[in-house]
Amino acid sequence: EKIKIMVNKFHDDAAFLQQSLTDAVNLYAQKIKVPTTPTEKLKELSWDVVETSNLLEQAQGFETTYDELLANLNPSDPNVKEVTTKHKINKSAIQSYLSNLYKKKRQPAATHVLVVMLSDEQRKTKPYALPVQYIPYNSL
Repeated sequence: EKIKIMVNKFHDDAAFLQQSLTDAVNLYAQKIKVPTTPTEKLKELSWDVVETSNLLEQAQGFETTYDELLANLNPSDPNVKEVTTKHKINKSAIQSYLSNLYKKKRQPAATHVLVVMLSDEQRKTKPYALPVQYIPYNSL
């Protein structure tokens, strides 16, 4: 049951990443046509295409792996030991994949930082304050 859920999640992730890859490639193609685009921006967009491509390959690989493991759990002859072993082998790779996927899904990242500062009342002529909290946020 949980392996079926994992396979479905990997399938959904692959669909999301396929769309992200298409968007990233289109944006890179648009920016490369403009001769005034800074080199740093082109490098950033290129890395975005590569990262999305790698995540897509990982999602498809995990989907295939766990789909094959699902076949090992057929009711007539379940091979639980092999499934458990392969899952333990893939555990760290899946954690890394999920971390990178989370970073990709939470786009757009913060564009500004709101700083909450503390100051006493006697600092009217010379403002001085201590930063207390930094809050990243996305703004227009």
